[in-house]
Amino acid sequence: MIQLNNNTNFVDPSVRMGVENEEPLRGLTAIVAEDESITLVLLNRILRLAGIDVIGIVGDGQSAVQLAIHARPEMVILDVKMPFLSGLDAARHIRSHYDPCIIFVTAFTETAMQEAARGLGASGVIGKPVTNDTLIPQLEAAWERYKSNR
Repeated sequence: MIQLNNNTNFVDPSVRMGVENEEPLRGLTAIVAEDESITLVLLNRILRLAGIDVIGIVGDGQSAVQLAIHARPEMVILDVKMPFLSGLDAARHIRSHYDPCIIFVTAFTETAMQEAARGLGASGVIGKPVTNDTLIPQLEAAWERYKSNR
C-alpha cells in the first residue's frame, strides 16, 4: 500500500502476493462477451461492484476474440451461444494467443457443454440468470481455480 497526501491510501493492483484480500477480484481487468443486452448490462454492473475493471464489452464471439487479443485482460467472460462465433470457439482462439481466466456464462448447463468448457481450460461455468449474490462468489471461486492451476 502506498500512502498519498491527505492520508489517502492507494493499493497497487499489480501487487497480489499471498496476502489474504477481502475483495479478491478488485483491480482485475476483464472483458465481457454477451449477446443479450440486458444480461450484458447486468454483468457489467455486477463486475464493477466487485471492483473489476471492465475494459470492454462486446455482443459476439468474433469481437470477443479481437478485444481479448488486443487488450489482454486477466479475465474473459463469455456467453456460450453468440453470433458469428460461439463462446467455446472464441475461447479456443483466445487461448492460442495467451492464457487468461476464462469463465462461461450460459443458460445451457448440460453436462456435455460443461465438459467442453473444462476441456478448454475454463475456470468456471456459471448458469443464467445471474445475480449479484450468486455471481460474485462464483467469480471468486473461478479466479482461485485459475490461480491454483497456473
